[in-house]
Amino acid sequence: MNFIKGQLKHRPFRFYSFGFTFLLWLLFLIMAFFSESDTPLSGADKKPEREAYNFNHDGANIHGPCTDLDGPNAPSTGKLNIPTFIISFADTDNNPDLMSKSEIKDLLFNVANENSLAYWIYRSSYGQLEIDGSVYFYQAKKNMHDYEGIEDYDYEPLAEEVMEAFDDEIDFSDFDSDDDGYIDAMIFNIIDADDYFYGSQNSWYDDPDFSIDGVKPAKYIIDDAQPLGDESDREYYVQVAAHELGHCMGLPDLYKVGEDEDFDAMNGIAGTEMMDEMEGDFSQFSKLMLGWLTDNEVQICREDGEYTIPSTSFSGGCILIPRDTDLADSETISSEYFLIQYDTANGNMESILTPKTCGVRILHCEASIDTDVYGERILRYDVQSPTYDETHNSQRLVRLVNDGEGYMRRGDTVDASTPGFGWYNDFGKEKVDPGITITVESINSEEAVISIHHSDKSTKKSEDSIFDDFFNGEFSKHDFFIKPGLL
Repeated sequence: MNFIKGQLKHRPFRFYSFGFTFLLWLLFLIMAFFSESDTPLSGADKKPEREAYNFNHDGANIHGPCTDLDGPNAPSTGKLNIPTFIISFADTDNNPDLMSKSEIKDLLFNVANENSLAYWIYRSSYGQLEIDGSVYFYQAKKNMHDYEGIEDYDYEPLAEEVMEAFDDEIDFSDFDSDDDGYIDAMIFNIIDADDYFYGSQNSWYDDPDFSIDGVKPAKYIIDDAQPLGDESDREYYVQVAAHELGHCMGLPDLYKVGEDEDFDAMNGIAGTEMMDEMEGDFSQFSKLMLGWLTDNEVQICREDGEYTIPSTSFSGGCILIPRDTDLADSETISSEYFLIQYDTANGNMESILTPKTCGVRILHCEASIDTDVYGERILRYDVQSPTYDETHNSQRLVRLVNDGEGYMRRGDTVDASTPGFGWYNDFGKEKVDPGITITVESINSEEAVISIHHSDKSTKKSEDSIFDDFFNGEFSKHDFFIKPGLL
């Protein structure tokens, strides 16, 4: 958002200057009336009350592994300034329901608007990330199909045309908040998008030498959702922007990429995740990967006892149960573990949950890190990883324990008999008994009390039981191949 520099200074009133002053004010009002540009939004300087969400970040932030895997990424903390371009084409009809620049800006960047992207990000990050931005309309020089490349995702020629058209108006270096030489993020909203242009996050690739105002583009968003006046359209527009911005900060997709049906990785109301079916909030796993959680909030369970965790709407609190209890805390984050979180009908989950449906959920996470053939660090079980099982039947970054069965409530227990509550065996099946029993002792509007008990049962999978899996047909042909990167 571009604010007018300087401040109005009060001067002693002089009668002879009244007419001149009046004309100046009249001119100012006329300009304000006809301009929808980047004047401050009503309430834009108002921040949500931190006390209302009880955000508590007294501890040190845990390093988020996703923030430096596939860089350069948009910073996940601090303040981002994101340019948004609403693009129509020579053959695009003007839609009378399309929101104005000021309305779109309010929907994306007005933190005082509880339905905005800025407010959603502020709540999800526990006040650690604030986003602002400017909105521009652009009429492309050619028809939409003239910008469609031979290969998918060939959006750079259109993006370059748009950026160059605004070069005299915009200083693109203003959108590099961490001074790394790359624009943090950009949104290109395509009006009347067809099959070629659809919601996605893209990395600048084809023209690596392109730069403008001393900075280069890196990750950018194609948003095919239309910011129209309908409430459901506006909500979907914000959801697409939130999901794709998650990618710009380094988060991977959690859904089953490539599937036309049954593509949600986690099912039921307890499986809600912005990086999966694009609803609700980021899970505590995603927030951990972004570095939004502190060492005072994340409890690593290595012994029996009762653990209290606050609602994820108010705090980054959660419990990790590592498979390898000998790992240091910093190493545990990038390993296999169960993550326990408590969700209530507040904050970004308010539209998803009610007091009767909220509760505790357990995520089975496998966040091991590999190095690819280019020497880049990658998540081994990211859906884009070359070692990932494309049938989606082996290890995934996140699975929901007791998938599809809703949240756990007071008195509910999870043990080895619960579907999905097992460590992965050598063939990527959740067959290894963790020897753990988890019980929800109590819940209230603010926190849940969890008891965790370890048995003496070994978590090692015997060779006989793995051999049995072979004859029972409980793994796919993919399991017969040795995966590179695992050797």
